Amino acid sequence: MEMGKIAAVQQDSEAARLGIQPGDFIDKFSIDNSLSESTAANDPFDDPVDAPELLRQLAEEDGRVRLTVRRSSAGSNGRQSTDEIDVPLRKVTWLSDIVGENDPLDAPALGIAYRVLNRVAEVRPDSPAALAGLQSRDMITKAEFILPKDAKRGSKASPQLELAWVLIQRNAIRERSGRPERFR
Repeated sequence: MEMGKIAAVQQDSEAARLGIQPGDFIDKFSIDNSLSESTAANDPFDDPVDAPELLRQLAEEDGRVRLTVRRSSAGSNGRQSTDEIDVPLRKVTWLSDIVGENDPLDAPALGIAYRVLNRVAEVRPDSPAALAGLQSRDMITKAEFILPKDAKRGSKASPQLELAWVLIQRNAIRERSGRPERFR
């Protein structure tokens, strides 16, 4: 999936103090430890859905993150400007609300919420997504998670999801992935 624009910035957060605004885009995360040597193939921030948890873990270590922020408004030259901003992460001591359909994803360690686009950014070779036939730039139109056969509906225990059907749109044609794929 791809990260979309920042939808909200919490008042009095470091992100707000440093001038990050709704409408801006985060093009890149960089961190000052062993993960900072990552390449595109193993970038820990390549999935925007995982970013809030990674940031929370870094905040536990009093971490900082450098953001490459693309501004929503154009400069005097008619182009969007890009800024490198070092943001100290705050420790997260609360649970965020469950994300509903079309809600932005909360990254409380940064004090922002951002959109996650339904466009596939990249498919790793031999991954469950590749085995299911997904390709870069596919649009996910629907995902149906399939619970294990022994899962009890309505129970408080969270079952380990193992299979999913994914409906995609490619070249204006909607189709279903060939078969459910194991993604764990």
